[in-house]
Amino acid sequence: MATVHVASWRAAYRGRLPDDYLAGLSVEERAGSWSGILADPSPGHVIVVELGDRIVGFAHVGPSGDDDSLPTTGELYTIYLLPDLWDQGLGGL
Repeated sequence: MATVHVASWRAAYRGRLPDDYLAGLSVEERAGSWSGILADPSPGHVIVVELGDRIVGFAHVGPSGDDDSLPTTGELYTIYLLPDLWDQGLGGL
């Protein structure tokens, strides 16, 4: 997941964020962040897209963070896919 996250950021934000910042993104640091998120018992779900035995995309969803939302309102926190697989319909249900 961390590899997908970093690769997606580098492609999506190229030209929008400084090149040095994007080059400095760390798969290892992102893996640590995701380990913490996945270990958290709070409500939420991570859905992965796999091709063969590798994760090529994922989405993280859970309760809305808006103070005025209903308890049944959800929020899409993140959605990422390896850039070479963009525009191939892998993000649909």
